[in-house]
Amino acid sequence: MSSRAARRAFTLVEVLISVVILGCGLVVILQSYLAALNAAETSRNYLLACRFAQRTFDDLEIEAYKLGGLLPRNTSGNFSLDGRMFNWSSVVTGVDNPQYLAQDTVAAEVTLEWRQRSRPMRVALAGFLARGKAPSNNTTEE
Repeated sequence: MSSRAARRAFTLVEVLISVVILGCGLVVILQSYLAALNAAETSRNYLLACRFAQRTFDDLEIEAYKLGGLLPRNTSGNFSLDGRMFNWSSVVTGVDNPQYLAQDTVAAEVTLEWRQRSRPMRVALAGFLARGKAPSNNTTEE
């Protein structure tokens, strides 16, 4: 009867092998979980950057509409959200090749940059807007 009981039990080697296999499986599951968390953080930051870029570009578009166009210029700044620093810049430049576009057009680009886990990340949004008229220094006297 004791030989039957010995045959039904697991040996120490079998138990150790199963623990090693279980440990390897847990390591793979934890790595997958951490990769998913990193992807979610990256997605969230891209979404925030795209929203801010779109809002800034919309502000440029509204300004172009209200003022009758935009003049070339550069603006920049930064903001912090949830402990992460975002740097942004807005560049409005003249179009060099107006044969394909209307002559009263400027190119506008809004760029956001940030660092995530020591890696530089960047989002840019570009388009064309109406060119403004330069203020004239000529005054007429009556």
